[in-house]
Amino acid sequence: MVVVFDVGANDGNSCVNLCVYPNVSVYAFEPDPQQMPRLRSFEMQLPNYHVIQSAVSNVYGNLTFNIITGDEWSNEHESGGGGLCSLNKIIENQKWKNSKEITVSVIRLEDFIEENKIEEIDYLHCDVQGKDLEVLMGLGKHISKVKKGCLEMPYSMKSKCYIGQIYDAADAVKFLHENGFVVDSIEVNDEFVNEVNINYHRISDKDKVKVPFKPLKIEDII
Repeated sequence: MVVVFDVGANDGNSCVNLCVYPNVSVYAFEPDPQQMPRLRSFEMQLPNYHVIQSAVSNVYGNLTFNIITGDEWSNEHESGGGGLCSLNKIIENQKWKNSKEITVSVIRLEDFIEENKIEEIDYLHCDVQGKDLEVLMGLGKHISKVKKGCLEMPYSMKSKCYIGQIYDAADAVKFLHENGFVVDSIEVNDEFVNEVNINYHRISDKDKVKVPFKPLKIEDII
């Protein structure tokens, strides 16, 4: 069975299409109650789609979740802000406002993996609006069970969109390298270069290619 984690599932569109394959099991983590009717309908129709109504981070308990509203990117399935709702407050501007606070449960993936006896995560899709790196940190000792994934990060701290956001793309790359992953690509995902998608995979024996030693020659550098 191929196991996919969709953390910050929002309206489910990122990964629900994978459930057409019977050998794929998708776990969709989403705290926003306004997304539940749509996500639960997927769950009823697709036996390999599992909804967990919780936020995910490197802590657990009950925390404030911010409903954010705006004029762009919103659609009939979203509670506001085109999926910008977050454990963080957004830095308000003419487009986006922090409109409501609710209390949601927050879990760590380390605990979820142990409770559900997950042996391996083939793909981890993460888009939690300023808290993505904390999701990976919450894997704890089970981070080695992730084979590959994608997370969204601010390009730099100067381009952060959320109050209290403390990590940027450089921090994520460093964390991934320190935990046995290779970054495959970093892709800009908005026209203002505020945020990037970081695609990565766990280092395996296939990555360990023997390269013959070649002494440096003066003509190589001048």
